[in-house]
Amino acid sequence: MAASADHTFQPRKPTDSRAPCPALNALANHGYIPRDGRKVGLWTLTSALVHVYNLSWPLALLLSTVGVVTCGRGRLPWALDLHDLCWHNRIEHDVSTVHKDASPSSEFAPSHPDRRLVDQLLAHGDGDRMRLKDFARARIERANAERKELDWKHKIIAHGESVLTLLVLGKGDPGTKDAELTIPKNQLYEWYGEERLPDEWKKPAQPVGLFRANGLSQIFVGLIAMRDYIAKSA
Repeated sequence: MAASADHTFQPRKPTDSRAPCPALNALANHGYIPRDGRKVGLWTLTSALVHVYNLSWPLALLLSTVGVVTCGRGRLPWALDLHDLCWHNRIEHDVSTVHKDASPSSEFAPSHPDRRLVDQLLAHGDGDRMRLKDFARARIERANAERKELDWKHKIIAHGESVLTLLVLGKGDPGTKDAELTIPKNQLYEWYGEERLPDEWKKPAQPVGLFRANGLSQIFVGLIAMRDYIAKSA
């Protein structure tokens, strides 16, 4: 199945292949990549990340290549089924902010968002918006609740997920620093909980590249380390 010319939202079907990633599942649900989530080619995935989310070409190609090489299993040359990304502890990891951990006997983690965890995430923040420090607090609380410590590789991935969410969905006046962007909670729910491109959302005006993502990740890591500050500012 090829990508669709119609980008109307269509919820996943029970037979569709989906990832533990709202960004990719939204691309499939809107037809920017094959709606069934199967045999998604490297170039198709890269192009969709650039076109829809305004990721830079280097960042989009890096993320797509890592996914295909790490989880594609060689069955599909330079392609993957989205569910391949559920392969536990490859790219997917424990203590996701919106997905349950893989069960001890399972090779794959759940691809469906967990409503309770989505609600817990959205409970953070002031009023109807979330900020970088709110994502940091959510990550800390989730890890503490599960009493699990991620290895360094999966910490980088987990931190990057929060950072890219803010860079892609975040809003601010022209000139607003990345660390000061905010996300309306209703749009975050549509993306995380419903796996759709949020209503009234527009892709970032400036490309989201490696430099921006790395810079905000360093700030995010600092917030994670400052647990006492985060607890006092709750």
